[in-house]
Amino acid sequence: MPIKGESYLLEYVGKRVLVDGGYTGAALAPVLKKQLGGPNVHLDVVVCTHSDNDHAAGLTTLLDQPGITASEFWLPGSWKESVKELVEETELFYKGLVKEIKDVDGDHIETLSAEENEKIDCELAKLTSDVLFSDEGDPGGTGCTLELRPAKPDTKTTSAAKAKQSIRRAGKAPAITRRAMDLIDTAERIRKIAVSVNDKGVPVRWFDYLAYSKDRIATGGEDFLTPVNAKELREPPTLSGFALRRFIALSRANRESIVFLSSGDDAHVDVMFCGDSPMGDGPRYANSFLSGKRTHGPLIATVPHHGADSNVMAYGHIAGFGSVSFWIRAGGKPHHPQSAYRAIPGAMRTCTHCPHNRLPLQAVCITDKYEEFTDPQAWLTVRSHDCLC
Repeated sequence: MPIKGESYLLEYVGKRVLVDGGYTGAALAPVLKKQLGGPNVHLDVVVCTHSDNDHAAGLTTLLDQPGITASEFWLPGSWKESVKELVEETELFYKGLVKEIKDVDGDHIETLSAEENEKIDCELAKLTSDVLFSDEGDPGGTGCTLELRPAKPDTKTTSAAKAKQSIRRAGKAPAITRRAMDLIDTAERIRKIAVSVNDKGVPVRWFDYLAYSKDRIATGGEDFLTPVNAKELREPPTLSGFALRRFIALSRANRESIVFLSSGDDAHVDVMFCGDSPMGDGPRYANSFLSGKRTHGPLIATVPHHGADSNVMAYGHIAGFGSVSFWIRAGGKPHHPQSAYRAIPGAMRTCTHCPHNRLPLQAVCITDKYEEFTDPQAWLTVRSHDCLC
């Protein structure tokens, strides 16, 4: 989608799937209407891959936009631990989070405040290594409405603001203070998405990375969209016994960005939505989530983490799964994309915008015209900026 941040729309076998929502619902809604050619847009599935601002913030208000409706929201399972308290007892949640940040062991929080995502991932893996799971999964079924009773409006915003004030007064190191502010902002995005789907009565399905990481078997979803690195669970694991449960639930780790694959017997093209995932775990993310899997048809993939070199290992993992016909890149910062992505031949990569050449935002539209062509290389038509960088 030609908006700031990252958002993709898939139309397949009569289904419309939105993956992430960029920075604002107000910007996303008119773009959806323009691309689909009507004042009303119904989305069968809205996916949030993870809680980063440039992926999740647009989903906080999407359903408040006139003419936008949805049948289901698919959300990260790590959120479910916090949603009820965060929505119904907002002030209590933030008081608990502030206490965790103030009281937490210095080594833990310094590691979790590090800039390197791998350090954060390793520390989170240690903290959650003893989490147990039931065998009750939901192998692709119906979602459930949240049925929450949100706190009164006059306490919602002030609770987050009070938490930030308390952190500032705590006198923590600047890196820790920034990390704490980031966690509070993350909590607000999660709360607002939960309130939105709750108010509109939209069912939610939960996809949990932590459950997947224990046996590396992905489950759930639908025929037209399945998780690569998550299990769909009715009840994702609880962290109630952990002293850092709020901190852990909110901590941003790109390893946990949920990856989804659209494929199936009726698909002429597979589409992989990578989010910010490195597409693997373990030291330097060397253990591919796609190990043992393979597709032999055309493959479209979204570029992991906006083309950042920090996710360079993802390209190799995806190459082991299939030969990518087109890469689609969206969002990111002015220094994106970096060298690994720019080394891909220009004819195989497309972007919604080009910060290096200052081109305006433009939708990337890829159409499957299998029925019209006999040459497999002509199945896909692409409309976008030419990649010049």
